Amino acid sequence: MRNLFSMMLVVLPIVAAYGQESSFQLSVGYGIGIGTKKLGEDIYTSGGQTTRTGVFGSQGGGINASASFRRMFNPHVGLDIAVGYLFGSSIETAERTSSSTSSLSDRYVSYANSLSLEPTLVLAAEMGNLKPYARIGPSIAFVNMRQENDVVVNNTGVQQTSNNVIEFTGGPTLGVRGGAGLMFSATSSIRFFTEVMFTSMTFYPQKGEVVLYTVNLGDRLSTLSTAERYANFVTEISSSSPSSSNEPATVMQFDVPMSNLQLNVGVYFKLGKNAEGK
Repeated sequence: MRNLFSMMLVVLPIVAAYGQESSFQLSVGYGIGIGTKKLGEDIYTSGGQTTRTGVFGSQGGGINASASFRRMFNPHVGLDIAVGYLFGSSIETAERTSSSTSSLSDRYVSYANSLSLEPTLVLAAEMGNLKPYARIGPSIAFVNMRQENDVVVNNTGVQQTSNNVIEFTGGPTLGVRGGAGLMFSATSSIRFFTEVMFTSMTFYPQKGEVVLYTVNLGDRLSTLSTAERYANFVTEISSSSPSSSNEPATVMQFDVPMSNLQLNVGVYFKLGKNAEGK
């Protein structure tokens, strides 16, 4: 990551003296999670037999949208600064148990949304009406992940339900974003493009908060102690550290994969005139 920043700081001042074209882009696309890891298990028990299946995934998949400003310092080198938002797709795990007199359904659904700043170095070529390009740079994201848990218990005909939602947040999450695309002209100032982009990123939650807790549809959030409702995630816990129900719980930090591979489409609006007056 540090080498990538250094390269951009060296190259951009050199090419900045050759101002050529500024533009504004809008794009939308869909991504699939890559760099997956085990996020949980599906567990099914019936007749005394239990089946466990691992659930693997990345929270980086889903619909994405972005807006960016691009400055081409010459026909082949430029800088793109984008603001993007990810509407993360959900990942579900569940435990289900059934017998002649009782049943249990314990379902977890998690998804992550993120707002990101993405400055990328652009390298482009000219092929008549077509303009292939590649870009790469850092991605700085602010991630909000939610985990919803629904439990339904039936015991001799009596049903009880409980629901809770936990929200996980953290500081800026750093990653790398890059890919390649193809742009083609519609008019002298409007172009369309399609691109394949990847993001390599891992989210480390710093805080957790229970934002919803109900039992049989009744709000029970106020019955939770501070330790039950809030958590701080840390990389080291001492057994001698005192704990109190009036303070947030201290929990070992965990990692959440946020990497993805996206296919995007968008429109490019040229701003003003280039150095040749076009």
